[in-house]
Amino acid sequence: MYDMTIKTLPNMRVAALPHTGPYTLIGAAFGQLSGIFDAAGLWGAVIGPAIAFYYDSPDEKPAAQLQSHAGMIVSPSCTLPPSLTELSVQSGRYGVLRYTGPYTGLPAAWAWAYAHWLPQSGAELADAAPFELNLNSPMDTPPEALITEICIPLR
Repeated sequence: MYDMTIKTLPNMRVAALPHTGPYTLIGAAFGQLSGIFDAAGLWGAVIGPAIAFYYDSPDEKPAAQLQSHAGMIVSPSCTLPPSLTELSVQSGRYGVLRYTGPYTGLPAAWAWAYAHWLPQSGAELADAAPFELNLNSPMDTPPEALITEICIPLR
């Protein structure tokens, strides 16, 4: 149904803002993040796509209590303002599902990755948060052309 591969991803430094609530509303945190990047002149330090970390299973926790972070991958030398949280992605193996389409289709892609691909892959989850890499932006890309990589950390 979806195309999923195992890739080795590099270390990544992330400047992020926390979000509590339905994952579908994380766009508000990205809007706040953009404002901070504008005010602090940080766009020149961005070296990768937007990234969103998801810490809870929507099947196990009420939507209002879901925890996540909206972030941007930044250079190691970037000085972050105190309003941002520094997070990191550790280099290692990840199950990566490349999804093209509107963000409304992402929950089904996540569900497929965990319910179908992971058990059949023989891979084991690592103790780290899964994340999405947004390879283009809804600001200048039609919904059907949005490209998102779902990245699941593996042992």
